[in-house]
Amino acid sequence: MNPDYNGQAKETIEAMEQKTTPPSSEQTAVRANQVLLTLGKREVMVYREGTAEVHTLDVAPEAPGGVTMVPLRGVLDFLGATLDYDGPSGTVKVQDGNILVRLTIGAGKAFINEAEVPLLKPAEIKNGRTLIPLRFVAENLHYDVVWDPEKQQIKISKRLSHQVL
Repeated sequence: MNPDYNGQAKETIEAMEQKTTPPSSEQTAVRANQVLLTLGKREVMVYREGTAEVHTLDVAPEAPGGVTMVPLRGVLDFLGATLDYDGPSGTVKVQDGNILVRLTIGAGKAFINEAEVPLLKPAEIKNGRTLIPLRFVAENLHYDVVWDPEKQQIKISKRLSHQVL
């Protein structure tokens, strides 16, 4: 057995069937945890530690004006972020490690730790659900966000460390 494939049996078998090169251990580790969303669909595919699970959101992701909005709960928390919503102040907090993203419902700015940053679209409440701008929050938490326009899908990946390889 080639040690480069150790612990990657599923990926190796898939690569053999497709006659492609299996991912290196670094590539697999970097993309170990992912969430796959499709605009207009409530089902979310969550990949964690080699397993895949389907979850259902309260509301489907939408992209009014080109900014993907997702419910506060049910996307970034699958990647390990902690979420908090304070109703009286309308403040949303999303934290992963030492990075805190703070948004206020309807405000055109957010805070990354203590730095003020403008938003293309503010967090909002729609049909009783808090929606946040996905790319803005995810990328500021150092997650990778990839848009597939053909499939209308968004893939959010969390690196096992925040180091750039």
